[in-house]
Amino acid sequence: MLTPWGMSQSKHKLTTGVYSVTTASHGGLLVGKRVARERLSIEAIKEGEPFAQYLAYEEDCAYAAVYADWPDLYRREVETGLLIPPSELGLEPTDDAIRAYYLLICIRWLDGYKL
Repeated sequence: MLTPWGMSQSKHKLTTGVYSVTTASHGGLLVGKRVARERLSIEAIKEGEPFAQYLAYEEDCAYAAVYADWPDLYRREVETGLLIPPSELGLEPTDDAIRAYYLLICIRWLDGYKL
């Protein structure tokens, strides 16, 4: 699959319209535009890079906007073995703890987020 970061080496469907992809040098999340409008905040949508019928969220920072809005999606990616489980991050596995963790990443690295 072609991604904004090059040809994918792996592609994991996390839910309808959402994929976690990796390439030789990078990766991230591809969220269908319709799904994004239904599930993500305006702030998170703004962080996505338009790519065909998707918004692309690179793995360094922008992905955090998706997980801050959608903690269950983070859990699904943990199940694939691609992300560190909450316990290894020192987090309780609750929605609030996951949201807070990823919101802090957003506030630190993404311009659209403020406390």
